[in-house]
Amino acid sequence: MGLTGTFDGLLVELSRDPIATLPYPFISQSIQTATGNTDQLVKIQLSDRVIPVQGGTVADATISLDYVDNTETFANIIPLTQFVDNFLTNYPNPNDFYENVGTNLTNSILNNAPALGLGGLLDSISVELGRGPNAALPHPFFTTSTSRPTSPTDQVVRVEISDLLIPVQGGIVSDIVLSIDQVNGLQNSPNIVPVTNFVKDFLSNYRLYLIRLAVKALKQQREIQINW
Repeated sequence: MGLTGTFDGLLVELSRDPIATLPYPFISQSIQTATGNTDQLVKIQLSDRVIPVQGGTVADATISLDYVDNTETFANIIPLTQFVDNFLTNYPNPNDFYENVGTNLTNSILNNAPALGLGGLLDSISVELGRGPNAALPHPFFTTSTSRPTSPTDQVVRVEISDLLIPVQGGIVSDIVLSIDQVNGLQNSPNIVPVTNFVKDFLSNYRLYLIRLAVKALKQQREIQINW
């Protein structure tokens, strides 16, 4: 095909709609590297699950499995989806943040990997939980928890702020994505609401921020002149 020596990797993605035996969207990715290794990734998407935390919120969950390189035999994915569905809809700690839910789910899947037919097959597993706005945080909110057999869980939090007016260049309506990559193995996730409010206030009052910077610079310049 004339591709020899021209690529570092080749990806083929197959996706299909829900079927009777697996009623969820299913995506499979095969990545062939130039060294000859094959990496296989699988994604399952569960929609509109009510997770009984923070008053109960309807959320979507995407489960991503990264198999060990050159895997030839794959597990039946149905037990995993049943495990995830049961874990989310019967979550026992109503005061937990979504970050806790994602971390606990990824770790539970790894701990139960042999029973789920995944023993020895996973490089990593990621869980993305996404929910719409609520009273406390009126913006779409996503957490991605990634666990590996040999390292602590990595947690990324994302907030999407739409249609915020930023007073620059005559006023620009913008969408903002705030992503926070927390330290691995973090036990207590911070409340994201104060951070989100800070970002919104900073951008929507950007002119005031520039004025404050200018005043601060003038004060510093005056102090330098007096000291001299």
